[in-house]
Amino acid sequence: MIINYVCGFVCRVGFDVGMQIIIVIVVVFAGVFEVDVSNWSPFMPNGFKAVVTGSTVVFFAYVGFDAVANSAEEAKNPQRDLPIGILGSLLACVILYVAVCLVITGMLPYTLLGEDAPLAEAFSAKGLKFVTVLISIGAVAGLTTTLLVGLYVQSRLYLGLGRDGLLPSIFSKVHPTLHTPLHSQIWVGCVAAVLAGLFNVHALSHILSVGTLVLKLQNTICNCNTRFGCS
Repeated sequence: MIINYVCGFVCRVGFDVGMQIIIVIVVVFAGVFEVDVSNWSPFMPNGFKAVVTGSTVVFFAYVGFDAVANSAEEAKNPQRDLPIGILGSLLACVILYVAVCLVITGMLPYTLLGEDAPLAEAFSAKGLKFVTVLISIGAVAGLTTTLLVGLYVQSRLYLGLGRDGLLPSIFSKVHPTLHTPLHSQIWVGCVAAVLAGLFNVHALSHILSVGTLVLKLQNTICNCNTRFGCS
């Protein structure tokens, strides 16, 4: 019965995403029994300012929620599906993110967690080697999903900008058979390959996170100005 539910869930959300969610849930349940609540004291050892500074980095995650909105044209019932997709994914990510953070900081003091692979280090320190294998599989699946979603979203964004005349009209061209923005997809893939090949990925991730934060702020101001006539 459980296997049937798991298989049905994976089929509905997609193999990569379903596998990642299942792995995260397994990681949380495997680590919760190793949590020492004394590791959470003090809860914010570097103060609230450090929390705000760190939040600018994790804004990269909001690119995924933006992908739902950019897929509106390809939804069968966008008025119903988009709110469910955005709010549902946001709620799921908040729960999973918080659960993972609480588990790993409860398993080991935060000073012992490395920057490169804190999850793997926490479970290795507790002798749970099999969980580190799951984490590695989830990391590879996460990279694949992030790449595909990024290429998908950007090509649709350029498609809309091309239709509005904000970019050359070639970006608004759609493949006659596949009905996908072929030129936009090729352009996005080439730019992504060049950036990833020439620049430091760590620096690019920080630039992307801060850029996403600024973009969301601009969107909020524009929406406020459009709806309420204020700025």
